[in-house]
Amino acid sequence: MEKWQDPSLSLGQRCLAFAENEMKNGVKEDKPNSFTSTRIKEYLAICKRRGTEKHLGLTSGNWCAAAVSFCLKNSLFEYEEVPHGFRAGAIEIESDLKDNKLWRPVQLARQGLFKPEPGDIVIFNRSNPNNPESAWWRHIGFYHSGDDKGNFKLISGNNGGCWKIDSHKYSSSKLLGFGEYSDIIWRPQIINTTDIPLEVSDIDNVTPLNDSGPTPKLSILESILEIFRDIFK
Repeated sequence: MEKWQDPSLSLGQRCLAFAENEMKNGVKEDKPNSFTSTRIKEYLAICKRRGTEKHLGLTSGNWCAAAVSFCLKNSLFEYEEVPHGFRAGAIEIESDLKDNKLWRPVQLARQGLFKPEPGDIVIFNRSNPNNPESAWWRHIGFYHSGDDKGNFKLISGNNGGCWKIDSHKYSSSKLLGFGEYSDIIWRPQIINTTDIPLEVSDIDNVTPLNDSGPTPKLSILESILEIFRDIFK
């Protein structure tokens, strides 16, 4: 079993394992600054626009958010809570996380009120103050590891045209915050059998009552069956 399919791990841990495997496999752009490759096209193909949820139809472009989305898609189990949609824009993932109450502003980490765990989302601001049109630019990846001195490592795609692990600090002015993946633990759905109506044909399959005790009060269904038995004797 692949690590990203291990149900004993949190969603964040599974996504991190998938990201590490992508880096191990050498996923990168075909050419520098081409922002595409056969694998990157797979990342982009699943991405939808927030709000309309329509596929974007992209085959190239900044792909860090698409890479995170692809890791999420391939690490999810059926019925598992989905922290955000499959997005090509990190700012849309940030908005989804806020809607789902999974967003943790960087101030919480700096104050010691939140400690990211491996596999949590990390989002940076990439905007240029001199270019208002860049206000939505972001970089996104997974929290890889960290220490108690405010240092941590990030694994992300679209980092120099490939996947990389690099070092950062909580004090960075570009760091916006975190998405809390780590507490999402998959648990298989358990069917509540008390909600399933008992068919009349199933009555004969019910375990008999102990005759040594007092006769129990008949259920409504059993009482009706007794009346019909008396009529058709």
